[in-house]
Amino acid sequence: MSALEAFISFISPLLFGMSILHALGRRDLSEVITFGFWLGLGFISVMLFIINQAFGIKLSYITGLVISLVLLVSSSIYILLRGRGLNLDMGSRPRLKPITVLLLIISFILLINIGIRELLYPVLDPDAQVYTVATAKKIYDKGFIPTNVSITSHVENFYSFPIMFQLEQVWVTMLQPNFDFFLVRLLYFFLGVSTLITFYKLLRVTVDKRIIALLAIIILLSDDSWIMYNYIDVNHKPVAALYSLIATFYILKYMEDRKMTNSILIGLSLGMAAFVNQLGVIFAASGIIITLAYQLRHKVNTSHTLMLIMSAMAIFAPFYARNYLVLGNPFYPHAVGIFGGLNYDIVRGEWVPISRASVMYNVNPFMNFLEAIHNISGTAVLDGNMLIFCMFIVGMVGIASRPSSHKVTALLSITYITLLFLSSLAGSGVARTHTGHWAYISHVYPLMIIVGVGADIKSRRQKYAAASLVVTVLLVAFLINILAPSVYSITSRPRFFIPTIIEISFLIFWLAHLLKGIKFDLTKTLTVLMLIILLLPSFYFSLNSKYRVFEIKDGKPTLNELFPSPESVFRETQGDNYQIIRYVNEELPIDAKILTVYCAHLYLNREIIPGDTYGLLKLYQENSTDELVLALKRIGVTHVLTTNSPYSIPPDWSLQRYLNDTRYFKRIYSYEGELFDFQVYELEG
Repeated sequence: MSALEAFISFISPLLFGMSILHALGRRDLSEVITFGFWLGLGFISVMLFIINQAFGIKLSYITGLVISLVLLVSSSIYILLRGRGLNLDMGSRPRLKPITVLLLIISFILLINIGIRELLYPVLDPDAQVYTVATAKKIYDKGFIPTNVSITSHVENFYSFPIMFQLEQVWVTMLQPNFDFFLVRLLYFFLGVSTLITFYKLLRVTVDKRIIALLAIIILLSDDSWIMYNYIDVNHKPVAALYSLIATFYILKYMEDRKMTNSILIGLSLGMAAFVNQLGVIFAASGIIITLAYQLRHKVNTSHTLMLIMSAMAIFAPFYARNYLVLGNPFYPHAVGIFGGLNYDIVRGEWVPISRASVMYNVNPFMNFLEAIHNISGTAVLDGNMLIFCMFIVGMVGIASRPSSHKVTALLSITYITLLFLSSLAGSGVARTHTGHWAYISHVYPLMIIVGVGADIKSRRQKYAAASLVVTVLLVAFLINILAPSVYSITSRPRFFIPTIIEISFLIFWLAHLLKGIKFDLTKTLTVLMLIILLLPSFYFSLNSKYRVFEIKDGKPTLNELFPSPESVFRETQGDNYQIIRYVNEELPIDAKILTVYCAHLYLNREIIPGDTYGLLKLYQENSTDELVLALKRIGVTHVLTTNSPYSIPPDWSLQRYLNDTRYFKRIYSYEGELFDFQVYELEG
């Protein structure tokens, strides 16, 4: 890794974003630095997308260097021209009470603990290996946005998915000789820290007491799902959530001063959320609806509305316009029933119409709706979702007596959830999930915490209503976990016992504080004790995280070292995968092109052709071995990697029956593992 180039990759978006915010009248130092970096990085991603897709410019070292120099020079000129006018407000020095200091120390311990794992260990999350980081690496390797980037059914769908986060990863590695995984993990760590800073700034706008704000941060840090998605997994959903939080901050600021500059910043932030993923489109719609409603109610100048919409469209319109022009559907693979769509046939080398039945993301609408409910209630795994959802319910009961800023966060959450439900009823697939985790409400997850910690319930009727609703949610969660299949049931997943006990304990304490009317200042000792207990799930999951750092088997971590080496972590967590990764990277020719349905291909340093790609599936079913081999050679396949992994395609689509023909397929490697078997064939003839 080149340190100078890495520094340039990070400092150029920071200075560019800071200049934009300062030019728009923002002066708060933490805001200008934190928001500036991500807004600058978002602008760069849009720029990379446009020059690559509209003008065919390769995303290379030269391209990155030129853009970096332009940004650095323009930002420097702005700073020089501003001169003494470039003043930033560092804010007043806070008076820190002992309890506040304790909360800060706890937060930093959690942050350092999580950061060590984020920065030292490889990218291990399956989604990152299949999609988020795999796509970025493919773009870096090719210099262009590819059409087949993953090992899941109909992989070309990913061509049409918003890719701002992938382009942000490409940017921080463009000036490096190789795709640098450490810089990607560093960027993701910055994401987590930035999210906490943004969350705290939102809390200070909506909550009066600093101690409550710090308590909310620790609640967020204590939830295993949030830790995994914001610090350990390299997933794109938290990136969209950060831009959504930034947009919420500027919505609240706009309602304070009604300045056009804040309307512009709302639009830019919402546009970036929509460029990260389709869920960001739902949040962008929620933010625009609420902002427009406010503007209409207060008869704000229409220029504010125009700037809001134009600034949002300037960010996300290029991507969705590209989808419409290339695929005939701006939201492909969603809404195929409305717009239709095209898919890329790798064999024929052209885009062809595809039926709705062939698109995996258009699933049964009713099942989508049920899964959306599953996500919102958090009952799938009884993790932090349940706590946050119950707190949100309590906060909503007393929302009428809260300040307007508090009501806006609640309204944003409700609007987003409502639109999510409507999209699921339309069969769009955006509410679909395979584990029922919280990721699909990640955009409003922190907002729900704000509504909960800011709850103020005074009347006896409201207290009874809040208690009844919480008890109902807990009963439903309990029943679902009794009746649900084992994959969703807590009884089959003992690692959730600890966080469940902690979450319920905290919920009891929180309800006692709210419903009995005990003043917060009189419960400091109990609060500290509860916070110490709340640390347990964070450390437990940081040290023993399933999938990411340590695998939990029978309640015990497979690695007992506090800080094992990255290599040992990679070897232990990959298991059977480690052997095939080692073989492919060390034994196969550097120019090998591998046809496979193997999913964890991020660390395979060879070109991969997805075995279930559109256009190949018919060949497996309808053609002779001669015709199949001819088609495979036409697209450059040299090897075939097969596995009995659960990610492999159905048998009737498999090319396994062709591999017995020794005229064309020579087995050169076979491995029998504990969980998976692998075979590598060389294409001959």
